Amino acid sequence: MKTDSPFKILVLALFLVGIGFLVGFGFQSRASQQANNGNGNGGAKATPTPAPAPVVRTMQAAPDATKLAITATFANSANAGIWILNLQTRQTTYSASPAGWQDYVVSWKDNATLLLERERIPRPAAEATGGMYEAPVSEGETREDQWSFVTPKLPRGDRLISGFYGTDGDLHLKTRSEPKAIYRVEGDAARKLDDSAFAYGQNRVVNGSLFVVRDLSPRDSRQALFRVQGGAARQISPPLEDVAWSYVAPSGKSFLTAREEVENWVWTLYEIGENGLKKVREAPIPLDVISVFWSPDEKRILGAAGERLWNIEMPLLRATPLGSRTDWSADDVAWIGNSAVAVASQGEIWRVDVPSGKTDSLWKFPREFWK
Repeated sequence: MKTDSPFKILVLALFLVGIGFLVGFGFQSRASQQANNGNGNGGAKATPTPAPAPVVRTMQAAPDATKLAITATFANSANAGIWILNLQTRQTTYSASPAGWQDYVVSWKDNATLLLERERIPRPAAEATGGMYEAPVSEGETREDQWSFVTPKLPRGDRLISGFYGTDGDLHLKTRSEPKAIYRVEGDAARKLDDSAFAYGQNRVVNGSLFVVRDLSPRDSRQALFRVQGGAARQISPPLEDVAWSYVAPSGKSFLTAREEVENWVWTLYEIGENGLKKVREAPIPLDVISVFWSPDEKRILGAAGERLWNIEMPLLRATPLGSRTDWSADDVAWIGNSAVAVASQGEIWRVDVPSGKTDSLWKFPREFWK
């Protein structure tokens, strides 16, 4: 059997080592280049992941339409704050919420005072007190050291779910635990006006009358609209069957319900009279309308939170798209007078004229809040 000489074997071995070195060097060079480029796709640079936008939680315009109060969370909801946007100069002031707490703008009491609700975020928190506060707004800003805590101790130690003013300026509190209850704040005390064993829908206090959507009885899961006066509750609507949501207009003159069908909502508008409800109109409304916002004069409803904005004429219940944009997915909306709305979307506040749909960017959150 013939064997190769040691010299030939040595030459072949050196040749194979050299080939391996070249192949290995080429592979490592490409890998190194790809690593330096941050991408293994032909040396192209990777597109950085965009930082998440702040999420607007609540937004309310002052009655004189000169200021917009905004609350938002950022840094994956770990931080929160309040911004006051001057709608004329488009300048803002910022007040940070305590760590682990979220402040919500419930409404403006007048052009210089906010009603805020402070609620704990489920994470380690700074020392603070949850509840309702009245917060003065002076020279375009609100300072926590000037806030007034306006939440009296409730009789059963109930936890709040919200608060609201009546048309007479009195503060009312709605509780979270069952049976849910509505209280009127009277000085340092709270007087119960009404309660419900289970469901408790939207509430308004108009000229001393409390309008509530609640259970017919502890034994009946259906709901109805009640008017509460002088401690007595009187049902003023028929039982509401398969209703997804319902709203009493700010004036207390109209009542709107919605039930969901396969391709659209069916809205029903009622007129609230002294002795009950009168049906005005029923109409289909696009399912893209998720949240509803009455204009101050109640001649329109702005539909939002879906892909589009919708202008819904009242009392015709005629819905038309507001503008051509189809990627709004608005965090919140607030009317600015009767002819425009502020829309919070993707970290930016827009003014949208009604009914033209013309848009104008009012303000964008600074970069330090995108994280």
